[in-house]
Amino acid sequence: HYVCFLFRHRTHLINFALFLSSKRGLLLANIIAMFFVYFFFKYKHKQITLKSIFKICFVTLFSCLILFSILYNYFPDSLEIFERFKQKDFLTGRGDIWNIGWNNYIKNSLFLGTGLFSSRELLFTTLGSFNDLHNIYLQFLIETGILGFSVLIFNIINIIRKFVRVKLDSKNLFAVLLSLYYFIVMFIYGFTGNWLFDVTMVFMFFIVLSIFLSFILKRGDY
Repeated sequence: HYVCFLFRHRTHLINFALFLSSKRGLLLANIIAMFFVYFFFKYKHKQITLKSIFKICFVTLFSCLILFSILYNYFPDSLEIFERFKQKDFLTGRGDIWNIGWNNYIKNSLFLGTGLFSSRELLFTTLGSFNDLHNIYLQFLIETGILGFSVLIFNIINIIRKFVRVKLDSKNLFAVLLSLYYFIVMFIYGFTGNWLFDVTMVFMFFIVLSIFLSFILKRGDY
């Protein structure tokens, strides 16, 4: 219970910081990951009931209403994130970038792709912006083709399978929950972010994931 308390309050601080930063995609990914980890913990301990689901939903909704009321009355500038949801271009230009990348992909080898980091050069040539596609799955498909994309999907499925099969105990509880949380955040954020092509974020991802893998390799939970 202490581990879960510590984990839950750390994630609350992260989500609050992201809320103030107006990072919609990363904030949404963290909220979904928090719920997923909670139900994963309950599932592993065979404690999932309608009562537990209703409880977490009610507490979350009530907490959000109180937080919104406080921010609205005392820190109105912090609610900028909701204004971003009202923008005419909900994807803030990502749709145009995806179309540019996809149109270039179908003109080249579908099986082998256009080559790693070729999207950056393409966007710099067409838009004058040295950037990635803000969707790691689309970018990986475009740059490595069906072959590379299949390898990526295979590894994602394999990691999910290991999380499902792992046995939780007092020794690995925090490490597994933290690894699962980070994995889900990065998995969801990958649809709108560039973390797979950022050295720092990739480094952190593999450190957290390696902690989880070290536990299951020692115990043979694979």
